[in-house]
Amino acid sequence: MIVGENQKIVPMPGYLVVEVLKEEKTSGVMIDYGPEKTSTIGLVKALEKDSENKTTLKVGDKVVFGKHEGGEVQIGLESFKVLTFESIVGKLVTNKEN
Repeated sequence: MIVGENQKIVPMPGYLVVEVLKEEKTSGVMIDYGPEKTSTIGLVKALEKDSENKTTLKVGDKVVFGKHEGGEVQIGLESFKVLTFESIVGKLVTNKEN
């Protein structure tokens, strides 16, 4: 759940809310989504698993998704993306987590 200015967002089952951290082009994490070749890194802020979802994602994980995936939501001065679990293409982990 994300709270701001007397509003809160609780994602529906099968969705997660991500704070966009940065977009990557030509360096770092690179996921090829076609001509624009842009991936985005975000921080999971809230999620709601459904009965069919077997994800290992949790709040605080850094994930990779396409720049144009999901819908944008603004709460106060902060912007978030609402995504389906299927739009997440990877989870960033440190070498210690491997």
